[in-house]
Amino acid sequence: MPTPDASGHLRASMSKKMARKTWPLILLCIPIICLAVYYSPSLVSLGWHIMHGSSIHYRGLRVRVPFGWTADLTLSKDDFPENPQGVTLEKQAKTLSFQAPGPQMMYFNLLLPDPANTPARQADEWDNFFLQAHPPSAFDIVRRHDLPGGLDCLQATPRGDSSTAALACISTSQGFVAQYSGAAANVPVFLQIAAALKSRP
Repeated sequence: MPTPDASGHLRASMSKKMARKTWPLILLCIPIICLAVYYSPSLVSLGWHIMHGSSIHYRGLRVRVPFGWTADLTLSKDDFPENPQGVTLEKQAKTLSFQAPGPQMMYFNLLLPDPANTPARQADEWDNFFLQAHPPSAFDIVRRHDLPGGLDCLQATPRGDSSTAALACISTSQGFVAQYSGAAANVPVFLQIAAALKSRP
């Protein structure tokens, strides 16, 4: 039977051995944790895509969600047939130090039939809402003519800043509306997603 002194010496020796094995593990984990925190926005997007895939379905619309973007699915809980809330896509920053030029957002929703308005009138109202939010005094407004048939878009670029853009699109033939706000570099991705939407056969 070991004496109290021998027992204490044994415990101290084991503790030193465990400390020598633990410290390298701790030192290895610190940079891994720092990298995970630094790249946490990208990890959020990766996790979303692992759980939901590369697209979502909303009332017959199949909306592609590019990598780096996530879809806000909380509004679908309060979605009513007479008042569709639509789908909002948000672009995540690559890292915590990445400074995006403002919010990066895509929005897609159904264009419900309105007995009181013709499709042309609905398109005019959609344009007017966009122009009220982006007055020509502060934005350069152009109508895109390079889009697939049925997709009508207005694009606003802040005067003196071509790095950002906003778009409002409507397709009366396919029955949907779409909006974009964010970096001008992401406009082609938005237009590809919008052009692929089909809500009616």
